[in-house]
Amino acid sequence: MIPWELGVLLGVLIAVSAVLIAFHARAGWAALGNFLTVAAGVLLWWMLKGSGDPLVVGGHVAAALGFFWGVAVWGLRWRFNERERLTAFHPGILVGQFLCLAACAYAVLIQLYFIVPQFGLALIQSWSYTVLSPSRWVYDDWWGVLDLLAVAGVCVVLTHATRSAVLMIPLFWAVMLAVVRQCLLIPPVIPQLVLSSANVTGVPSLWMILLLLGMALLSGGFLILQAASWRSSRRRALRMDVHYLLRPARTWPGLEWSMGIVGFVILLLGCFLLVFPASAGSFRYGLPIAGVLVSAAVGGVAVLSVAARHWSVHLSEIGFGLFTLALCAFALLFVPVRPTTLADRFPSIFNGLIFGCLAGAALWMWLSIVWDQQLREGQPWTTAGRMIPVARRTSFLAGGLGALFSLHMAVWPLLDQSRLDDNTWGRMTAGTLGIVLLGGVLSWSYLATRHWAFRTLLMITTMALAVFIGVRVLPYTPHF
Repeated sequence: MIPWELGVLLGVLIAVSAVLIAFHARAGWAALGNFLTVAAGVLLWWMLKGSGDPLVVGGHVAAALGFFWGVAVWGLRWRFNERERLTAFHPGILVGQFLCLAACAYAVLIQLYFIVPQFGLALIQSWSYTVLSPSRWVYDDWWGVLDLLAVAGVCVVLTHATRSAVLMIPLFWAVMLAVVRQCLLIPPVIPQLVLSSANVTGVPSLWMILLLLGMALLSGGFLILQAASWRSSRRRALRMDVHYLLRPARTWPGLEWSMGIVGFVILLLGCFLLVFPASAGSFRYGLPIAGVLVSAAVGGVAVLSVAARHWSVHLSEIGFGLFTLALCAFALLFVPVRPTTLADRFPSIFNGLIFGCLAGAALWMWLSIVWDQQLREGQPWTTAGRMIPVARRTSFLAGGLGALFSLHMAVWPLLDQSRLDDNTWGRMTAGTLGIVLLGGVLSWSYLATRHWAFRTLLMITTMALAVFIGVRVLPYTPHF
């Protein structure tokens, strides 16, 4: 009896064969490809059927079939001299490409089926400091990483055969999913204290920081590869056709939105790390903070590099946000190690974030003023000129976050979880200095733009300064 997972896979491949016949591919080649696929699929299934969940085995079989047909297409292209072009006319190549696409797509969908819920579960565990009881979503089979790498290998093989950049972005996402899959194999919480058989508490691991580093470095690496490819194509044009040099810079299809998605995810997870409680314990040491800093900086460079060649407001906003996150992470490097208690460390963390936000607000406002020279009769004529409104919006956002952190730091000793008055001379000096400098940056921004939004933030910051001093001086006030 054939399991339903294998039946679904074979049904997809049979449907693909029918589509091939409808597109005038020769029936003989379609039948041969379908027969080989079914035979190899059944053989692989019975070889792997005892290794775990049938759905997982189905993903392994699909990845293996996709790699098999990818290598077959590469060989057919060399055999029938249909290299160095994306389109093909030989029916065997058409059949192999469609079957390879169907198998690889099925393998990727199986992996996404496991990645998405496990990623959510990992976030929940990190937030709650709790190791949840095992469920069907907890997937710890590292063979899934090999499935995604097999799909990436197919993209490499076909790119070598076609000399086309169409599969470079699918290659990027296959490797990216493999990185995510590998990071999700790291336990999100390290158990420390057993409360009951189904509820184990602990401290969060660094799985998310490793994920950010992997995503950022992979994005940077692919951009370097794309830049090298573009430069080599220009050198080739000098030898073959100089008219090619007059064309605008070209990128791989889908590179812009791919970098935008990855940059936004890094920004979102980086901000999550800076504000959720577990980071207060992890960020006592410099290595985790440096990981966030490097991830945000590399991601910002990658996103803005793409925006420089192909202008996009959204890419520039994400890039500026990533650099602001990097400034906040850099400021946290100077937060004192003590006190070690989590609740007592939060005022120091807020103080560091205030310095990072005011540095970001000042940087983007200063750049927007400097970039005014990139305007011609009020109209931008360079990428820097187009970034002026984005820089001012980012400056306002950074200032707003700084004001929010100032208010939170001001009232922290009044909250129930606080056990210290946070009124030492060092804390008073650092807190007052941060809020005052933030107010100075907001005042300068208001004078430069005359926008009421900066004036509102200045009022909020002034109120936060008054509350900060009042709350900490209150214990020393004599009572009558």
